[in-house]
Amino acid sequence: RMMARKGAYLVPTLTVFDVLAKEGKGAGMDPFVLSKLDQVRQGTFRALEFAKKAGVKIASCTDIIGPFQHLKGREFALKGEVLSPMETIVSATRTNAELLCLEDHLGTLEAGKLADLIVIDGNPLQDLTLFEQGVKKVLLVMKEGRIMKNLL
Repeated sequence: RMMARKGAYLVPTLTVFDVLAKEGKGAGMDPFVLSKLDQVRQGTFRALEFAKKAGVKIASCTDIIGPFQHLKGREFALKGEVLSPMETIVSATRTNAELLCLEDHLGTLEAGKLADLIVIDGNPLQDLTLFEQGVKKVLLVMKEGRIMKNLL
């Protein structure tokens, strides 16, 4: 509640714990460490639930680097376990822009803003896992009005 009153943002990184907990077993991580990771993973979901209920602004990030970068889109599906699909998408677009004080330039599709957008093969409001399948499902990427990827 204090975060909401102060206008603070929560930037959960659900993917990092999820990937480590799920992929770590195959990477030879110690079972004790894996059980701790699962406890932390569960705690991050509870924290997200508390924050949503309190009205905290929820932004988006993954903290995933290295060999698991292709799993960054998993953050959407994980966040979607607590937030609605639209709330999840807004957290990564408009809310992130507000957090970075760039809401006048990006975060929403409006005249005068940078034309950064993606077109996905499918409806992310029905299936947030589409973001994790970015290589296959992202058909168009536009950055500042220029097409960077076009599979349409």
